[in-house]
Amino acid sequence: MARLILREATAKTDMAEVRPKLDQMMSTSLDSTLVSHHWQGDVLHLSGPGARGQVTYEPGELVVNARLSLPASLFRSVIEQKLRAALHEAAR
Repeated sequence: MARLILREATAKTDMAEVRPKLDQMMSTSLDSTLVSHHWQGDVLHLSGPGARGQVTYEPGELVVNARLSLPASLFRSVIEQKLRAALHEAAR
C-alpha cells in the first residue's frame, strides 16, 4: 500500500473559501465514475477502486493524505498529477 501526501500553499484563510473551487476541480479533474468525493464538515473525502483519502485545510495550505492499493497504486503518477492540478487551481 502506497501513501500519497500532497501540499499546496494558499493565501485563503479557511476551507469555506476553497470549497467551491475544490468541488469544481475534483469534478472536472478526476473521473467521477472512478473517484467519488463527499464533504464531512471541512474535510473532503475521496474514494475509488483501491484509493481512500482526504483533503484538509491547514493554515496556509491544502493537504491531501491518501492511501493507494491495487489497482490505484498502478496509476499513482496519474492520480498525483490530477490531484496536484486540482489543489493548485483551488488554492488560487
